[in-house]
Amino acid sequence: MQNSGLGNCLNALTSLACLYKIPVLIVVGWRGADENDAPEHQLMGKATTDLLRAISLPFWIPTQHNLQELVVVASEQRIAERTPCALLIREQVFA
Repeated sequence: MQNSGLGNCLNALTSLACLYKIPVLIVVGWRGADENDAPEHQLMGKATTDLLRAISLPFWIPTQHNLQELVVVASEQRIAERTPCALLIREQVFA
């Protein structure tokens, strides 16, 4: 999902996935993470990590070099801990 969609699903994450310990790996396209993105993405881009911290949702910000490794680590931890988490994907990760 895009990070603007993350804002729309915070209630479902907190009242369903977090509460009932559903191990979901959420892949989030992080628009507005960099200042060169379109202006309509800037505010949500700056708020994304704060929103995840506010609901105590673990997250990682992979690079081109560690994306594969973090997918495995995040997936294994979610299954072991039975909690959701997110990978915040910047545009340059796939460039």
